[in-house]
Amino acid sequence: MKTEKEYEYWLASLHGISSAQKRLLKEIFHSARAVFNIEETARTSCWFLTETEKETLKAQQKETILDDKCRAWERARKQGICLTCWGDLDYPEKLIGIAKPPYAFFGTGTDCFSFSKVTAAIVGARDATAYGRQMAYEFGRELAKAGMEIVSGMARGIDAKGSGGCFCGGRQTLCGPWMRSGSLLP
Repeated sequence: MKTEKEYEYWLASLHGISSAQKRLLKEIFHSARAVFNIEETARTSCWFLTETEKETLKAQQKETILDDKCRAWERARKQGICLTCWGDLDYPEKLIGIAKPPYAFFGTGTDCFSFSKVTAAIVGARDATAYGRQMAYEFGRELAKAGMEIVSGMARGIDAKGSGGCFCGGRQTLCGPWMRSGSLLP
């Protein structure tokens, strides 16, 4: 039997459907499990999805795809990755009121979604120079040592190096929902 968190991971990893649309789907159907199980009639009544997006959703509503996502989530969980999604009690309160809050966040560490400390974001080029990667790592490490929490997009390059520095500095990091092919990293 699949857990709700596995269904949440599935919904968070859907490409071609925006965070706003994922939030609406969850609000209308009340859970990610229910979104996975919606049938054609309910899917066609989703006025906020284009026909292409409805087809994308339908294509992803397969047990084999869900099983692949569950295995990917289990690997991530074993590495200490946590997931929070829109509507969860631990969804970052600071982000609920922003214009376009992400549907999901990944994080590491205890209480990783609290944003209780001063927070900084380290984001930049994926194809960064060696100097840019080094500086991002050092910024992440030094900001973490100073007690700041770091937010990252999890992309390769500047984002990844900033998060790596944060870990080295002994702090947790909070990462956005960007994933590809069932993995956590783009």
